[in-house]
Amino acid sequence: MTTKTLFSAIALAVSTLTSAMAADVSMPYKAAPAAPAFSWTGCYVGGNGGGGRGVNEQQPIVGQAFTANHNSGWLAGVQGGCDYQVGSLVVGLEGQFDWADMKDTSTTLIPGGAAGFLLTTQLDRVATATGRIGYAFDRVLFYAKGGAAFAHFNYQMTQTDFCRLLG
Repeated sequence: MTTKTLFSAIALAVSTLTSAMAADVSMPYKAAPAAPAFSWTGCYVGGNGGGGRGVNEQQPIVGQAFTANHNSGWLAGVQGGCDYQVGSLVVGLEGQFDWADMKDTSTTLIPGGAAGFLLTTQLDRVATATGRIGYAFDRVLFYAKGGAAFAHFNYQMTQTDFCRLLG
């Protein structure tokens, strides 16, 4: 074998071994970055829906008591708000608006006669405006909430002679 061929074989063997050894060298371990802390800061919007029930009791007029209305029906709406967190303290505002169709009609007869009243009550919308303050434990929030609620009712009273309606 010639000297040139021998040196070429040795150079090839050394270069191959060097590459294999370099691949086995351990790299220094670097820890993964810490996960960011959970924050309640931000805004949100949403929708809601459901059913409701209520009782409307009217005050007597000239001694005439009226049968109570037991309203029931559906409601659906939207809400939105924003929260801001400083340390563990969280403060926020929220508004909500619901459309509704909760209604009932009751009949009240006048004693000693066939005349009476039909009284219809209907809740057609509800809104709230609230604020809250709380204390956060990571993804758990304990809070107190307060504010104002507004409702829109429609009332209709009709005096009726029930004998004429049946005759």
